[in-house]
Amino acid sequence: MSELVEKVKKRIKPNGQAKAASKPQGRDGGSFPVAGMSFFLTVLAVMSLLASMDFQNRVKLFVAGEVATHDVAADQNLQIEDTAATASRREQVAETQPPVFDMSPKPFLDLTKGVEDILSAVSGSGGEELEKLRWQISENLNVEISQEVIEYWQRPDFHVLVETRILPRIKEAYGPGVVSASSMLLAYKNGILIRDLPSNMEMLRIDTRDIKDIKQIKDGLESFLKVELNKPIRVRKAVTSLIHPFLVPNLTLNQETTQHRKREIMAAVEPLYYNIKKGEIIVRQGERVGPVQQIKLQALFRLHSGGVQYLEGVGIMAVCVLMLLVLHFSLGKRGLRTISDKDWLFVGTVVLAFGLLAKFGNAVRLPAGDVPESVRALYFSYSLPMAGAAGILALFFPKRLCIFTSLILSFLSCRLIGGDLNLFCSYFITSMVFIYLLKRSETRAQVLKTSIPLIATLLFMWFSVNLMDFT
Repeated sequence: MSELVEKVKKRIKPNGQAKAASKPQGRDGGSFPVAGMSFFLTVLAVMSLLASMDFQNRVKLFVAGEVATHDVAADQNLQIEDTAATASRREQVAETQPPVFDMSPKPFLDLTKGVEDILSAVSGSGGEELEKLRWQISENLNVEISQEVIEYWQRPDFHVLVETRILPRIKEAYGPGVVSASSMLLAYKNGILIRDLPSNMEMLRIDTRDIKDIKQIKDGLESFLKVELNKPIRVRKAVTSLIHPFLVPNLTLNQETTQHRKREIMAAVEPLYYNIKKGEIIVRQGERVGPVQQIKLQALFRLHSGGVQYLEGVGIMAVCVLMLLVLHFSLGKRGLRTISDKDWLFVGTVVLAFGLLAKFGNAVRLPAGDVPESVRALYFSYSLPMAGAAGILALFFPKRLCIFTSLILSFLSCRLIGGDLNLFCSYFITSMVFIYLLKRSETRAQVLKTSIPLIATLLFMWFSVNLMDFT
Protein backbone atom coordinates (compact mmCIF):
# COMPACT_ATOMS: atom_id res chain seq x y z
CA MET A 1 0.00 0.00 0.00
CA SER A 2 2.78 2.33 0.93
CA GLU A 3 4.57 1.60 -2.31
CA LEU A 4 1.44 2.52 -4.32
CA VAL A 5 1.11 5.84 -2.48
CA GLU A 6 4.73 6.71 -3.15
CA LYS A 7 4.31 5.99 -6.87
CA VAL A 8 1.25 8.26 -7.04
CA LYS A 9 3.09 11.10 -5.24
CA LYS A 10 6.04 10.80 -7.61
CA ARG A 11 3.69 11.16 -10.61
CA ILE A 12 1.68 14.03 -9.14
CA LYS A 13 4.71 16.10 -8.00
CA PRO A 14 6.33 16.62 -11.43
CA ASN A 15 2.95 17.53 -12.95
CA GLY A 16 2.35 20.10 -10.20
CA GLN A 17 5.80 21.62 -10.67
CA ALA A 18 5.29 21.81 -14.41
CA LYS A 19 1.94 23.57 -13.98
CA ALA A 20 3.45 25.99 -11.52
CA ALA A 21 6.29 26.71 -13.90
CA SER A 22 3.87 27.24 -16.80
CA LYS A 23 1.99 30.06 -15.01
CA PRO A 24 2.87 33.58 -16.25
CA GLN A 25 4.93 35.52 -13.76
CA GLY A 26 2.89 38.70 -14.32
CA ARG A 27 -0.54 37.17 -13.72
CA ASP A 28 -0.09 35.13 -10.52
CA GLY A 29 -0.16 38.18 -8.30
CA GLY A 30 3.14 37.24 -6.75
CA SER A 31 5.72 39.18 -8.83
CA PHE A 32 5.76 42.70 -10.27
CA PRO A 33 6.68 43.34 -13.95
CA VAL A 34 9.72 45.46 -13.13
CA ALA A 35 11.37 45.38 -16.56
CA GLY A 36 8.23 46.19 -18.55
CA MET A 37 7.07 48.85 -16.10
CA SER A 38 10.52 50.47 -16.10
CA PHE A 39 10.45 50.64 -19.89
CA PHE A 40 6.97 52.18 -19.89
CA LEU A 41 7.93 54.78 -17.27
CA THR A 42 11.05 55.60 -19.29
CA VAL A 43 8.88 56.16 -22.35
CA LEU A 44 6.62 58.49 -20.35
CA ALA A 45 9.66 60.41 -19.08
CA VAL A 46 11.05 60.79 -22.61
CA MET A 47 7.68 61.96 -23.93
CA SER A 48 7.33 64.45 -21.05
CA LEU A 49 10.79 65.83 -21.81
CA LEU A 50 9.98 66.18 -25.50
CA ALA A 51 6.71 67.92 -24.65
CA SER A 52 8.61 70.49 -22.59
CA MET A 53 10.97 71.30 -25.47
CA ASP A 54 9.96 74.13 -27.78
CA PHE A 55 11.07 73.54 -31.33
CA GLN A 56 8.66 76.24 -32.46
CA ASN A 57 7.83 79.54 -30.79
CA ARG A 58 4.39 79.54 -29.21
CA VAL A 59 3.91 83.28 -29.58
CA LYS A 60 2.77 84.44 -33.01
CA LEU A 61 4.71 87.56 -33.96
CA PHE A 62 2.49 90.11 -35.69
CA VAL A 63 4.07 93.14 -37.35
CA ALA A 64 2.69 96.66 -37.26
CA GLY A 65 -0.23 97.06 -39.63
CA GLU A 66 -1.12 93.36 -39.63
CA VAL A 67 -4.51 92.17 -38.38
CA ALA A 68 -4.18 89.78 -35.43
CA THR A 69 -5.65 86.35 -36.10
CA HIS A 70 -6.03 85.51 -32.40
CA ASP A 71 -5.74 87.00 -28.94
CA VAL A 72 -2.26 87.25 -27.44
CA ALA A 73 -1.93 87.65 -23.66
CA ALA A 74 1.15 88.08 -21.48
CA ASP A 75 1.91 85.03 -19.35
CA GLN A 76 4.10 86.96 -16.89
CA ASN A 77 4.87 90.46 -15.66
CA LEU A 78 7.17 92.26 -18.07
CA GLN A 79 8.98 95.56 -18.26
CA ILE A 80 9.86 96.38 -21.86
CA GLU A 81 11.96 99.31 -22.96
CA ASP A 82 10.31 101.57 -25.49
CA THR A 83 13.34 102.09 -27.69
CA ALA A 84 11.62 104.51 -30.05
CA ALA A 85 10.30 106.74 -27.26
CA THR A 86 13.64 106.57 -25.43
CA ALA A 87 15.55 107.55 -28.56
CA SER A 88 13.11 110.39 -29.24
CA ARG A 89 13.43 111.62 -25.66
CA ARG A 90 17.21 111.52 -25.84
CA GLU A 91 17.19 113.42 -29.11
CA GLN A 92 14.95 116.08 -27.60
CA VAL A 93 17.26 116.45 -24.62
CA ALA A 94 20.28 116.58 -26.93
CA GLU A 95 18.65 119.35 -28.95
CA THR A 96 18.37 121.47 -25.82
CA GLN A 97 22.11 121.17 -25.21
CA PRO A 98 23.72 124.42 -26.46
CA PRO A 99 26.69 124.05 -28.80
CA VAL A 100 30.18 125.01 -27.67
CA PHE A 101 31.96 127.87 -29.46
CA ASP A 102 35.61 128.60 -28.84
CA MET A 103 36.52 132.29 -28.52
CA SER A 104 40.14 132.94 -29.41
CA PRO A 105 42.05 136.24 -29.04
CA LYS A 106 44.37 135.19 -31.86
CA PRO A 107 42.39 136.77 -34.77
CA PHE A 108 42.55 140.28 -33.29
CA LEU A 109 46.21 139.87 -32.30
CA ASP A 110 47.04 138.75 -35.83
CA LEU A 111 45.11 141.71 -37.23
CA THR A 112 46.94 144.19 -35.00
CA LYS A 113 50.33 142.70 -35.79
CA GLY A 114 49.65 142.56 -39.53
CA VAL A 115 48.48 146.18 -39.67
CA GLU A 116 51.43 147.42 -37.64
CA ASP A 117 53.92 145.46 -39.76
CA ILE A 118 52.53 146.89 -43.00
CA LEU A 119 52.45 150.46 -41.73
CA SER A 120 55.98 150.24 -40.39
CA ALA A 121 57.21 148.68 -43.65
CA VAL A 122 55.74 151.33 -45.94
CA SER A 123 56.56 154.32 -43.73
CA GLY A 124 60.29 154.21 -44.46
CA SER A 125 60.17 153.06 -48.08
CA GLY A 126 60.18 155.02 -51.29
CA GLY A 127 60.79 154.90 -55.01
CA GLU A 128 61.36 151.50 -56.55
CA GLU A 129 61.49 149.80 -53.19
CA LEU A 130 57.98 151.07 -52.38
CA GLU A 131 56.69 149.71 -55.67
CA LYS A 132 58.11 146.29 -54.94
CA LEU A 133 56.63 146.45 -51.47
CA ARG A 134 53.23 147.41 -52.91
CA TRP A 135 53.19 144.35 -55.16
CA GLN A 136 54.35 142.14 -52.34
CA ILE A 137 51.61 143.39 -50.02
CA SER A 138 49.03 142.93 -52.78
CA GLU A 139 50.09 139.32 -53.20
CA ASN A 140 50.06 138.65 -49.46
CA LEU A 141 46.67 140.26 -48.86
CA ASN A 142 45.24 138.98 -52.15
CA VAL A 143 43.92 142.51 -52.78
CA GLU A 144 45.02 145.02 -55.45
CA ILE A 145 46.70 147.88 -53.58
CA SER A 146 46.85 151.06 -55.65
CA GLN A 147 49.60 153.64 -55.55
CA GLU A 148 47.22 156.17 -54.02
CA VAL A 149 46.39 153.79 -51.15
CA ILE A 150 50.03 153.05 -50.39
CA GLU A 151 50.71 156.79 -50.24
CA TYR A 152 47.93 157.22 -47.66
CA TRP A 153 49.50 154.41 -45.61
CA GLN A 154 52.74 156.40 -45.43
CA ARG A 155 51.11 159.46 -43.90
CA PRO A 156 51.62 159.94 -40.13
CA ASP A 157 48.05 161.14 -39.59
CA PHE A 158 46.83 157.89 -41.12
CA HIS A 159 48.95 155.95 -38.63
CA VAL A 160 47.41 157.93 -35.80
CA LEU A 161 43.92 157.31 -37.17
CA VAL A 162 44.48 153.57 -37.33
CA GLU A 163 46.11 153.26 -33.92
CA THR A 164 43.79 155.56 -31.99
CA ARG A 165 40.39 155.11 -33.64
CA ILE A 166 40.27 152.10 -35.97
CA LEU A 167 41.99 149.38 -33.93
CA PRO A 168 40.12 150.19 -30.68
CA ARG A 169 36.88 150.11 -32.67
CA ILE A 170 37.77 146.69 -34.09
CA LYS A 171 38.75 145.43 -30.65
CA GLU A 172 35.41 146.55 -29.26
CA ALA A 173 33.59 144.72 -32.06
CA TYR A 174 35.58 141.54 -31.38
CA GLY A 175 34.62 141.62 -27.68
CA PRO A 176 31.21 139.81 -27.86
CA GLY A 177 32.55 137.57 -30.59
CA VAL A 178 32.54 137.49 -34.35
CA VAL A 179 31.29 134.62 -36.49
CA SER A 180 31.58 133.97 -40.18
CA ALA A 181 27.82 134.31 -40.76
CA SER A 182 25.16 135.32 -38.25
CA SER A 183 22.60 133.03 -39.91
CA MET A 184 24.30 130.00 -38.35
CA LEU A 185 23.24 131.22 -34.89
CA LEU A 186 19.54 131.25 -35.75
CA ALA A 187 19.32 127.46 -35.36
CA TYR A 188 20.43 127.60 -31.72
CA LYS A 189 17.30 128.87 -29.97
CA ASN A 190 18.57 127.77 -26.56
CA GLY A 191 21.69 129.90 -26.87
CA ILE A 192 25.33 128.94 -27.16
CA LEU A 193 28.18 128.21 -24.80
CA ILE A 194 31.19 130.49 -25.34
CA ARG A 195 34.45 129.09 -24.02
CA ASP A 196 37.35 131.50 -23.62
CA LEU A 197 40.38 129.53 -24.76
CA PRO A 198 43.05 131.21 -22.59
CA SER A 199 41.11 130.71 -19.35
CA ASN A 200 38.77 127.84 -20.40
CA MET A 201 35.93 129.72 -18.71
CA GLU A 202 32.52 129.10 -20.23
CA MET A 203 29.60 131.46 -20.48
CA LEU A 204 26.07 130.73 -21.66
CA ARG A 205 24.87 133.31 -24.16
CA ILE A 206 21.10 133.10 -24.55
CA ASP A 207 20.71 136.21 -26.69
CA THR A 208 23.06 135.99 -29.64
CA ARG A 209 21.88 139.14 -31.40
CA ASP A 210 24.90 141.14 -30.24
CA ILE A 211 27.25 138.64 -31.87
CA LYS A 212 28.12 140.01 -35.30
CA ASP A 213 29.54 138.44 -38.40
CA ILE A 214 32.33 139.61 -40.71
CA LYS A 215 29.98 141.46 -43.05
CA GLN A 216 28.45 143.42 -40.18
CA ILE A 217 31.91 144.33 -38.90
CA LYS A 218 32.88 145.66 -42.33
CA ASP A 219 29.64 147.61 -42.69
CA GLY A 220 30.05 149.03 -39.19
CA LEU A 221 33.60 150.12 -39.93
CA GLU A 222 32.47 151.83 -43.14
CA SER A 223 29.67 153.60 -41.30
CA PHE A 224 32.04 154.64 -38.51
CA LEU A 225 34.48 156.22 -40.96
CA LYS A 226 31.82 157.94 -43.01
CA VAL A 227 29.37 159.14 -40.37
CA GLU A 228 31.24 159.55 -37.13
CA LEU A 229 34.71 160.45 -38.43
CA ASN A 230 33.45 162.12 -41.61
CA LYS A 231 36.38 160.79 -43.66
CA PRO A 232 36.49 161.09 -47.46
CA ILE A 233 36.23 158.10 -49.70
CA ARG A 234 39.98 157.93 -50.33
CA VAL A 235 40.70 157.60 -46.62
CA ARG A 236 37.89 155.07 -46.21
CA LYS A 237 39.31 153.06 -49.10
CA ALA A 238 42.80 153.13 -47.58
CA VAL A 239 41.42 151.91 -44.22
CA THR A 240 39.28 149.14 -45.69
CA SER A 241 42.13 147.96 -47.93
CA LEU A 242 44.30 147.64 -44.84
CA ILE A 243 41.79 146.19 -42.35
CA HIS A 244 39.44 143.97 -44.37
CA PRO A 245 41.97 141.27 -45.37
CA PHE A 246 42.74 140.63 -41.68
CA LEU A 247 39.13 140.30 -40.49
CA VAL A 248 38.45 136.66 -39.55
CA PRO A 249 35.98 135.15 -37.04
CA ASN A 250 37.11 134.64 -33.47
CA LEU A 251 34.13 132.37 -32.61
CA THR A 252 34.32 128.87 -34.10
CA LEU A 253 32.08 125.90 -33.43
CA ASN A 254 33.86 123.11 -31.54
CA GLN A 255 32.11 120.16 -33.15
CA GLU A 256 33.98 117.49 -31.19
CA THR A 257 33.22 118.94 -27.76
CA THR A 258 29.62 119.62 -28.72
CA GLN A 259 29.02 116.02 -29.84
CA HIS A 260 30.79 114.64 -26.77
CA ARG A 261 28.53 116.59 -24.44
CA LYS A 262 25.46 115.54 -26.37
CA ARG A 263 26.45 111.90 -26.01
CA GLU A 264 26.98 112.38 -22.28
CA ILE A 265 23.60 113.99 -21.73
CA MET A 266 21.85 111.39 -23.90
CA ALA A 267 23.43 108.59 -21.88
CA ALA A 268 22.18 110.22 -18.67
CA VAL A 269 18.55 110.04 -19.82
CA GLU A 270 16.81 107.04 -18.25
CA PRO A 271 15.02 104.67 -20.65
CA LEU A 272 11.23 104.67 -20.92
CA TYR A 273 9.49 101.36 -20.19
CA TYR A 274 6.17 99.66 -20.85
CA ASN A 275 4.86 97.80 -17.80
CA ILE A 276 2.87 94.69 -18.78
CA LYS A 277 0.92 92.75 -16.18
CA LYS A 278 0.40 89.01 -16.26
CA GLY A 279 -2.80 88.16 -18.14
CA GLU A 280 -2.93 91.51 -19.94
CA ILE A 281 -4.28 91.21 -23.48
CA ILE A 282 -1.65 92.67 -25.78
CA VAL A 283 -3.62 92.35 -29.01
CA ARG A 284 -7.10 91.02 -29.68
CA GLN A 285 -8.29 88.93 -32.58
CA GLY A 286 -9.27 91.10 -35.54
CA GLU A 287 -7.44 94.15 -34.19
CA ARG A 288 -4.83 95.91 -36.31
CA VAL A 289 -1.43 95.73 -34.64
CA GLY A 290 0.23 99.05 -33.83
CA PRO A 291 3.92 99.88 -33.29
CA VAL A 292 3.59 99.70 -29.49
CA GLN A 293 1.88 96.32 -29.65
CA GLN A 294 4.59 95.04 -31.99
CA ILE A 295 7.26 95.96 -29.43
CA LYS A 296 5.39 94.03 -26.73
CA LEU A 297 4.91 91.02 -29.01
CA GLN A 298 8.61 91.01 -29.88
CA ALA A 299 9.48 90.92 -26.18
CA LEU A 300 7.15 87.96 -25.61
CA PHE A 301 8.54 86.26 -28.70
CA ARG A 302 12.09 86.52 -27.35
CA LEU A 303 11.01 85.08 -23.99
CA HIS A 304 9.53 82.03 -25.73
CA SER A 305 12.42 81.50 -28.12
CA GLY A 306 12.77 77.80 -27.31
CA GLY A 307 14.64 75.66 -24.84
CA VAL A 308 13.47 73.15 -22.25
CA GLN A 309 10.80 74.00 -19.67
CA TYR A 310 11.79 71.53 -16.97
CA LEU A 311 8.90 72.34 -14.63
CA GLU A 312 6.45 71.76 -17.45
CA GLY A 313 8.02 68.36 -18.12
CA VAL A 314 7.77 67.41 -14.43
CA GLY A 315 4.10 68.38 -14.41
CA ILE A 316 3.34 66.29 -17.50
CA MET A 317 5.12 63.29 -15.99
CA ALA A 318 3.19 63.71 -12.73
CA VAL A 319 -0.16 63.68 -14.57
CA CYS A 320 0.83 60.50 -16.44
CA VAL A 321 1.82 58.80 -13.16
CA LEU A 322 -1.54 59.76 -11.66
CA MET A 323 -3.29 58.15 -14.64
CA LEU A 324 -1.26 54.98 -14.06
CA LEU A 325 -2.27 55.07 -10.40
CA VAL A 326 -5.94 55.24 -11.38
CA LEU A 327 -5.39 52.29 -13.73
CA HIS A 328 -3.77 50.36 -10.87
CA PHE A 329 -6.79 50.88 -8.62
CA SER A 330 -9.22 50.02 -11.40
CA LEU A 331 -7.61 46.59 -11.95
CA GLY A 332 -8.62 45.29 -8.54
CA LYS A 333 -6.42 43.77 -5.86
CA ARG A 334 -3.69 42.62 -8.19
CA GLY A 335 -3.41 46.03 -9.83
CA LEU A 336 -0.64 46.51 -12.36
CA ARG A 337 0.72 43.02 -11.59
CA THR A 338 -1.95 41.62 -13.89
CA ILE A 339 -0.02 43.05 -16.87
CA SER A 340 3.08 41.13 -17.94
CA ASP A 341 6.46 42.52 -18.98
CA LYS A 342 5.77 41.76 -22.64
CA ASP A 343 2.48 43.64 -22.47
CA TRP A 344 4.17 46.69 -20.96
CA LEU A 345 6.88 46.55 -23.60
CA PHE A 346 4.28 46.44 -26.37
CA VAL A 347 2.18 49.25 -24.88
CA GLY A 348 5.29 51.38 -24.31
CA THR A 349 6.42 50.85 -27.90
CA VAL A 350 3.03 52.01 -29.23
CA VAL A 351 3.08 55.10 -27.00
CA LEU A 352 6.67 55.88 -28.03
CA ALA A 353 5.97 55.50 -31.76
CA PHE A 354 2.86 57.69 -31.82
CA GLY A 355 4.39 60.22 -29.41
CA LEU A 356 7.41 60.66 -31.66
CA LEU A 357 5.04 61.01 -34.62
CA ALA A 358 3.19 63.80 -32.80
CA LYS A 359 6.43 65.62 -31.93
CA PHE A 360 7.59 65.24 -35.50
CA GLY A 361 4.36 66.86 -36.63
CA ASN A 362 4.94 69.77 -34.27
CA ALA A 363 8.55 70.24 -35.38
CA VAL A 364 7.97 70.15 -39.14
CA ARG A 365 4.49 71.64 -39.24
CA LEU A 366 3.66 73.37 -42.50
CA PRO A 367 3.48 77.18 -42.34
CA ALA A 368 0.08 78.26 -41.08
CA GLY A 369 0.02 81.68 -42.72
CA ASP A 370 -2.94 83.68 -41.44
CA VAL A 371 -4.74 80.67 -39.93
CA PRO A 372 -5.82 81.42 -36.34
CA GLU A 373 -3.86 79.92 -33.48
CA SER A 374 -6.79 77.73 -32.40
CA VAL A 375 -6.76 75.86 -35.73
CA ARG A 376 -3.03 75.88 -36.42
CA ALA A 377 -2.96 72.10 -35.93
CA LEU A 378 -5.37 71.51 -38.83
CA TYR A 379 -2.53 70.67 -41.20
CA PHE A 380 -1.20 67.75 -39.20
CA SER A 381 -2.65 67.36 -35.71
CA TYR A 382 -6.12 66.14 -36.61
CA SER A 383 -4.71 63.73 -39.15
CA LEU A 384 -2.71 61.79 -36.56
CA PRO A 385 -4.13 58.22 -36.43
CA MET A 386 -4.75 58.08 -32.69
CA ALA A 387 -7.78 55.88 -33.26
CA GLY A 388 -5.51 53.49 -35.13
CA ALA A 389 -3.21 53.28 -32.09
CA ALA A 390 -6.21 52.47 -29.92
CA GLY A 391 -7.31 49.83 -32.44
CA ILE A 392 -3.88 48.15 -32.27
CA LEU A 393 -4.16 47.95 -28.49
CA ALA A 394 -7.75 46.71 -28.67
CA LEU A 395 -6.66 43.67 -30.71
CA PHE A 396 -4.52 42.34 -27.84
CA PHE A 397 -5.56 43.87 -24.51
CA PRO A 398 -8.73 44.29 -22.45
CA LYS A 399 -10.84 47.41 -22.74
CA ARG A 400 -9.75 48.90 -19.43
CA LEU A 401 -6.06 48.89 -20.32
CA CYS A 402 -6.83 50.17 -23.83
CA ILE A 403 -8.91 53.07 -22.49
CA PHE A 404 -6.29 54.23 -19.99
CA THR A 405 -3.48 53.84 -22.50
CA SER A 406 -5.49 55.88 -25.03
CA LEU A 407 -6.09 58.50 -22.35
CA ILE A 408 -2.35 58.79 -21.64
CA LEU A 409 -1.46 58.77 -25.34
CA SER A 410 -4.08 61.43 -26.16
CA PHE A 411 -2.80 63.64 -23.34
CA LEU A 412 0.85 63.26 -24.33
CA SER A 413 0.17 63.75 -28.04
CA CYS A 414 -1.83 66.88 -27.35
CA ARG A 415 1.03 68.28 -25.27
CA LEU A 416 3.65 67.22 -27.79
CA ILE A 417 1.91 68.82 -30.74
CA GLY A 418 0.88 71.97 -28.87
CA GLY A 419 -2.87 71.43 -29.22
CA ASP A 420 -5.76 72.52 -27.03
CA LEU A 421 -8.68 70.85 -25.26
CA ASN A 422 -10.56 70.38 -28.53
CA LEU A 423 -7.70 68.33 -29.95
CA PHE A 424 -7.51 66.20 -26.79
CA CYS A 425 -11.24 65.47 -26.94
CA SER A 426 -10.95 64.52 -30.60
CA TYR A 427 -8.11 62.08 -29.90
CA PHE A 428 -9.69 60.45 -26.87
CA ILE A 429 -13.28 60.19 -28.10
CA THR A 430 -12.36 58.69 -31.47
CA SER A 431 -10.03 56.23 -29.70
CA MET A 432 -12.80 55.20 -27.29
CA VAL A 433 -15.27 54.68 -30.14
CA PHE A 434 -12.84 52.54 -32.12
CA ILE A 435 -11.98 50.43 -29.05
CA TYR A 436 -15.64 49.60 -28.42
CA LEU A 437 -16.27 48.94 -32.10
CA LEU A 438 -13.41 46.44 -32.30
CA LYS A 439 -14.31 44.74 -29.05
CA ARG A 440 -17.83 44.08 -30.36
CA SER A 441 -16.51 42.61 -33.60
CA GLU A 442 -16.00 38.85 -33.89
CA THR A 443 -15.27 38.28 -37.57
CA ARG A 444 -13.08 39.91 -40.17
CA ALA A 445 -16.12 41.29 -41.95
CA GLN A 446 -17.29 42.99 -38.76
CA VAL A 447 -13.82 44.46 -38.23
CA LEU A 448 -13.87 45.92 -41.73
CA LYS A 449 -17.35 47.33 -41.16
CA THR A 450 -16.09 49.29 -38.13
CA SER A 451 -14.38 51.74 -40.51
CA ILE A 452 -17.75 53.22 -41.51
CA PRO A 453 -18.86 54.34 -38.01
CA LEU A 454 -15.26 55.38 -37.26
CA ILE A 455 -15.19 57.69 -40.29
CA ALA A 456 -18.59 59.07 -39.29
CA THR A 457 -17.28 59.75 -35.78
CA LEU A 458 -14.20 61.52 -37.15
CA LEU A 459 -16.31 63.72 -39.41
CA PHE A 460 -18.72 64.54 -36.59
CA MET A 461 -15.82 65.46 -34.29
CA TRP A 462 -14.32 67.61 -37.04
CA PHE A 463 -17.62 69.42 -37.47
CA SER A 464 -17.96 69.94 -33.71
CA VAL A 465 -14.43 71.27 -33.35
CA ASN A 466 -14.99 73.75 -36.18
CA LEU A 467 -18.16 74.98 -34.51
CA MET A 468 -16.22 75.62 -31.29
CA ASP A 469 -13.32 77.29 -33.06
CA PHE A 470 -15.21 79.60 -35.41
CA THR A 471 -18.04 80.80 -33.18
